[in-house]
Amino acid sequence: MRKAFTLIEILVALLSVSIITLFSFDYLSNTIKVKNQLTYQTTKQQKYTNAINVIRLDLMQLTRMPLKDLNGRYTGVTFFGNNENELMTFISLGASSQNDIVTKLRRITYVFENGQLIRKSSPSNRPSALTSEKLLFENIEDLTISFSDSWGEGKYNQWPNNNYPLDTVPKYIFLDVTVDGDEFSYLLSSF
Repeated sequence: MRKAFTLIEILVALLSVSIITLFSFDYLSNTIKVKNQLTYQTTKQQKYTNAINVIRLDLMQLTRMPLKDLNGRYTGVTFFGNNENELMTFISLGASSQNDIVTKLRRITYVFENGQLIRKSSPSNRPSALTSEKLLFENIEDLTISFSDSWGEGKYNQWPNNNYPLDTVPKYIFLDVTVDGDEFSYLLSSF
């Protein structure tokens, strides 16, 4: 009658456990890699979504008030946009303030410089007094913005233009951005 395992039985058992451990380690390693990739992609996508939501909120609060130049004179333009450095400028209703003396109207400017999309805010009556600056996108490889007043008509690289008066605001804003090799197209509206 046998009371113990033979050496061959123990070696076969150790080999079996080693193979199972090796496959389990490989599976767990791949699972961790996939989890890290998903976390990175989700975080990146959430960052882009938050940036676009900032722009959407500003456009929802857009007021049709004429912009002032740096000397404080009204320009007659309620919305300025182009495909150059200063992408969009308009007056927006800011968040409420504890101080009733300070106006809630803010001049919002979106600037594209050095591969970054930056939101700048200043009082509506003093465009040179910058109150906040927020980085929305970085590592931008390409950025194109265009404007339109109707869905079926053409897109314009600047606003206002010869087809629309100075005091109009585009209904549709098309923003195409390439960031870190990823291409995004956004349709924004001002109504």
